[in-house]
Amino acid sequence: MNENEPLEYKELPIESVEADEEAKIRVYYDFSDLVESIREVGQLAPGYAYKDGDKYKVFVGIRRLFAVKELYAKEGKPRVFKAFVFEKKPKNFYALIREENMKRSDLTGLDKVHTILIFLLQTKFYHRSILGLSLLFEKPWKESLKKIYKS
Repeated sequence: MNENEPLEYKELPIESVEADEEAKIRVYYDFSDLVESIREVGQLAPGYAYKDGDKYKVFVGIRRLFAVKELYAKEGKPRVFKAFVFEKKPKNFYALIREENMKRSDLTGLDKVHTILIFLLQTKFYHRSILGLSLLFEKPWKESLKKIYKS
């Protein structure tokens, strides 16, 4: 079995699912658009989760999870969160999060910096590479990162 691929698709009881704290890349999560969409057509795209004791930790699809949980709290449904489930936290955890989120056009500059810093800290990838990663940002961000690096 490939540890980088989910074991199976499941409909997880909503009470057993929570967001993985390490995977939260946004400073603020706005999921109001998803609440309405999921109310109308259901959860179309499954998230990614892994088993952690008696819970499942969602690391891709956190906005979807928050929307499903809000609907469940307010309306009592849906009772499940759809996800591809890994047996344990996958080795490519951060790569999957980046793949899902960095291509999104609605991420703020602060969200992108937050994501990169978490990745750097979690992977112990500190040195001059932060300057190379600053190419993802427009000039004001590049200048800020250069100033931070020089100090």
